[in-house]
Amino acid sequence: MLLLLMIFHIVVPIIARQVVKHEVAKLEQERAMSISIDHLRFGRISLFGTFHINIENVEVKDQDAEVPFLTLHDAHVKVQLWRLFHKSLNLKKLEVKNLHVNCIKNEKECNYKFLNSKTSEKSDAKVNCQKKLKSIFERIDDYTPHTLKVDSVLITTEIDTSKVDYFIADFTIKDGKGSAMAWVQTKDMPAEKWKLTCNLDPDENYYEGCMQRVGAQSNTVGKLPFLKTFRQMDVAFHEARGKLALLNSDKKGLHCELSGSIHHLQCQHHYLADMPVHIDSVGAHLHLAVKPNIVELDSSSSLQLNRAVLHPFICLENNDFKHLIVKINERNCDASVLFSSLPADLFQVLSAMKFKGTMDYGCLFDCDFGCLDSLQFDFNLNNCQRSIRIVDGVGQITRFNEPFEYTFYENGAPVRTIIIGPENPNFCPFEAIPPQVKTAILLTEDPSFFGHRGFIKSSMESALAADLKAGKMRRGGSTLSMQLVKNLLLNRKKVLSRKFEEMLLVWLIEDQRLMSKERMFEIYVNIVEWGPGILGINEAAEFYFHKRPMELTLPESLYLATLIRAPKHYPSTLNDDGTVTEAKRAELEFDANRLLDRGTITEAQRAEFDSNVKTVIVR
Repeated sequence: MLLLLMIFHIVVPIIARQVVKHEVAKLEQERAMSISIDHLRFGRISLFGTFHINIENVEVKDQDAEVPFLTLHDAHVKVQLWRLFHKSLNLKKLEVKNLHVNCIKNEKECNYKFLNSKTSEKSDAKVNCQKKLKSIFERIDDYTPHTLKVDSVLITTEIDTSKVDYFIADFTIKDGKGSAMAWVQTKDMPAEKWKLTCNLDPDENYYEGCMQRVGAQSNTVGKLPFLKTFRQMDVAFHEARGKLALLNSDKKGLHCELSGSIHHLQCQHHYLADMPVHIDSVGAHLHLAVKPNIVELDSSSSLQLNRAVLHPFICLENNDFKHLIVKINERNCDASVLFSSLPADLFQVLSAMKFKGTMDYGCLFDCDFGCLDSLQFDFNLNNCQRSIRIVDGVGQITRFNEPFEYTFYENGAPVRTIIIGPENPNFCPFEAIPPQVKTAILLTEDPSFFGHRGFIKSSMESALAADLKAGKMRRGGSTLSMQLVKNLLLNRKKVLSRKFEEMLLVWLIEDQRLMSKERMFEIYVNIVEWGPGILGINEAAEFYFHKRPMELTLPESLYLATLIRAPKHYPSTLNDDGTVTEAKRAELEFDANRLLDRGTITEAQRAEFDSNVKTVIVR
């Protein structure tokens, strides 16, 4: 027995060293990187199958980079022996001294390309979501040490000319409780101090952490510059908490709980909004059910924005193509809570209004990414028993029922200001708008304007499908009501927050009858751009035909209506002598057929329709 134990103590370190060398070589080949270790010593083996590893002077580099990505002065590891031979660590104890991670990216080099440069062939097999998530929990269990002591960690990111240092000191974990202090330093701001705490129970698959800004005031916020560097997102907050727990796992599926909250959040991203957004509190409590090809978030989950709470149902099915379903169905909600919870930086009009009453709201998004044309979208708001009232701020909208000044902007800069009312000689009141002009505008912009309640479901579905196909926001599915709200109350930047506020404002105007359809159409016809700086139907009729609106023919009115979506491109629709091009004539003929099919014009009027429109613009 003594001889066997002696052999065991001698042979096992040799085998373990060979295993480590083999795994290092394999990793170097797969990731196009180099790993150098000056000293690798294997210590005593206990009767419980654990043994110690001492590592000194480790350096990790990308093969094409000069500057090391990681350097480590000294580490002491205690692992489970039998798990090591299964290529996992099951860390019992970890002590680290002087760890430095250096991320550099500039015109000459990027020293972390190896992180995303695995050279081994990827399998075409479908991802098993259940197995993948279970594997993640197992890896967290393996790599979470029972005892941790980190002397100092310095993480430096130097992307182009932006350098940030993240320093972590006295990071310890003992008996499932961890703590550390961290500092964030850039050349443009003083060091920000953070307190890190965690509660860990790998045996129960329970992990909880908190990151809190340390400052003189209770709401002091700190920034995380790496999000701006790598994700173009500017984020700052006072406190962030997160929790991950595996509830149960069997052949039918894996159930886990994921929750978190952020207090005093400040963020900015070009896709969300065009300005910094301040939110007092945001959080989530999610119950996930994961099956081999389905990830489902049940409606007992909640999303919280300030005081407002949603209970979404989300299902992602991963077959040949992904299929995503999102449903929200909230009943008898306090309207004052919902609207007051909207961030003032995102919803500048609605945040200045106060409401009373209850409402229902819901949303459906059903998209099979293998067949985008089958996309379904619905957005419903319901005034419960007509109880909603605007108790303050309604004047922001009703002021447009009287004459007002409208400022036309181009590329964010004011170009000209006109009066929308009788004081303006070019103003055209609703009763003076010629029938052929009304017909043309309604046909090309919003055929059911006088009948719908602000939205057209089919238009929004087709617009979303087109945006997904293009990979960016191209179409908005806007009705005439939505275009008017955008021009009068909001900016024109294509961000998600503006679109959402646009939809809410249109619903309020229609539901509360804040503006008649006739007044909305009248304003639209007088502020819409028909050419570079040409505003309103009177200026358009004069610019293109030297006529008054009442003198326009149906073909001329249809031609003007087709210019609304791209008014500055009108030269491409005309020949040198001022006549419309063949392509534009074909479009006018198509629109005339649509009018005939709708019964708007008669067969005789269609026969008299002459698409050979001639303007007064001659090159």
